[in-house]
Amino acid sequence: MDILIFGGLGTDAKQLENALAEALRQTKIAASIGKVSSMRQMVAYGINKTPALMISGKIICEGDIPSVEMIREALKKEKEKTEQ
Repeated sequence: MDILIFGGLGTDAKQLENALAEALRQTKIAASIGKVSSMRQMVAYGINKTPALMISGKIICEGDIPSVEMIREALKKEKEKTEQ
């Protein structure tokens, strides 16, 4: 599973990264995590607000920090899709 975190070096992106790490720990899902901080790259991905989270090419959240529970559910749904 490929995951991208969009944002700069600020606290919002770090909080999102921490929430994602906790959700991955709870679900025991393996993932490749990348970070995108270039505005040009963010626009290319269709991101308008940061922080943002993309899982397997789908924007999960944009402009806010989702709860660990929300991220966990998104991870589970994506894992179910790939197992079908």
